[in-house]
Amino acid sequence: ESLEEIMNFVFDAMRHISDCDRLTLAFLEDGGSRVVSHWSRATYEPLLLPANYAEDLAGSSLEDTRQTGRPHVINDLEAYARQNPRRRVPRRMVEEGLRSSVAAPLVVGGRTVGFLIRGARRKNAFDEHQVRLHQAIVSSIDQPVEKAYRIDQLTRANNDYAEVLGFVSHE
Repeated sequence: ESLEEIMNFVFDAMRHISDCDRLTLAFLEDGGSRVVSHWSRATYEPLLLPANYAEDLAGSSLEDTRQTGRPHVINDLEAYARQNPRRRVPRRMVEEGLRSSVAAPLVVGGRTVGFLIRGARRKNAFDEHQVRLHQAIVSSIDQPVEKAYRIDQLTRANNDYAEVLGFVSHE
C-alpha cells in the first residue's frame, strides 16, 4: 500500500474511536535537523500547515519528543501559542481552529524517523487514555509507514532520473 492509502485508513479509523480533527505525518530530513510534513488530512479546510511544510527541529517541542521518546501533549493550544509567540506551528494550528494536539515519535530500529501528530478542535481532548491510544497506534504503524515513505522517495527519485535520462537522450 502507498503512504497515502495507509494514512487515509489510519485517519478514518481514528476519527471513529477518538478526537481526531487533523492528522499529520512528518518525517525527519536533512540529517534529522528538519521536520517535514509529508501527509496531512483534516475534517475542515483550509489547512494552514499543508503537506511539505517544513520547520527546523531545533527549538521545537518535537525536539524534546525526539530526545525523550515521550509524546508531547498540548491541551490548550491557545495558551501555548500565547506563551510561545515565536513558534509558528502552534499559532497556525490555533488559526485552523485546533485547541489540543498530541505528537508521538515514529521509532524504527531504535531511531526516531518522524512524528504522528493528531489535533482536536476541542480543548483538553487528550487525557492519559487518549495519549496511550495514540502511542499504541503509532507503534503499530511506524514500520509500514516508514517503508511506504522510503518506497515513495525511491519512486520519485527513479521518475526524476528517467525524466533527466529522457531529456539527455533526446538532446
